[in-house]
Amino acid sequence: MVFNIHKVLYSFIGRRIDESQKLQKLDLIIESSDSKYTPGMLISIFLLFLTFLTPLSIYLYLLFKTLIVFIIPWISLCVFTYPYMRLNSRKAKIDEELPYAFNYLSTLVSVGLNPLDAFKALINEKSFDKELRREFELILIDCTFFGRDLLNSLIRASKRTPSKKFSDVLQSIVSSTLAGSELKRVLMDTSSELMDERKRIFHRKINTLSIFSEIYVVFCIFVPVLIIVSFPIVEALSNYLMFKSVFISKVVIEIFVYLFIPTISVISLLLLDILQPKEVKS
Repeated sequence: MVFNIHKVLYSFIGRRIDESQKLQKLDLIIESSDSKYTPGMLISIFLLFLTFLTPLSIYLYLLFKTLIVFIIPWISLCVFTYPYMRLNSRKAKIDEELPYAFNYLSTLVSVGLNPLDAFKALINEKSFDKELRREFELILIDCTFFGRDLLNSLIRASKRTPSKKFSDVLQSIVSSTLAGSELKRVLMDTSSELMDERKRIFHRKINTLSIFSEIYVVFCIFVPVLIIVSFPIVEALSNYLMFKSVFISKVVIEIFVYLFIPTISVISLLLLDILQPKEVKS
């Protein structure tokens, strides 16, 4: 039933939007995200969700008498975040694999393989992420099935890819090749530059981790130990001088040990996982 409603909505609204090509910016985002949807399909899905969520909001309003429930239909707008989320995900994966991919390509080309065969070898190499392999697959499709030459295919790929870094690299390769440089030398130079940049990023992340580890040691080891060691001294002084400390008491120690330290430790582990370079994880 849901599928049939979507088909009807697409036939009356979505198809006309696709044919009119009025949402070219969204269409470009969808192309960069390598999504199977079109702007018309996304709008049809949005209208489908709106159709089901609006009656739900009316029902909840009659039940609870609160206007806030009419926010629910607008949740359908989340449909339009899908291409952007996928685009950002593809960009991160492509940027991560780029230095190793060009290192692989430059090695293949330097032993005498032509660029298209090198691209085929990279596409079939499963150790690389599928999003990166997809970019080279589209270049190969342009050359093989649409009859475009390699440089035009690279220019099209530079405009299509979600990765700014990959786009810059492709434009640099095209410019160097048109200026008369040998493609093998261009690929080797590109590989060297990308690996140097990757090393710099890696060192920055390692330095960030070292600073983070020092902060963790201070807040999760040094400060708790200092408070626990200070507790009996403060308690003895308070009994002797007949005053009660508000800042260091049994309740504060319990909150610190059972709440603060575990919370900081969990947050630290999550941040460590985010900041850790891929090479260190593997």
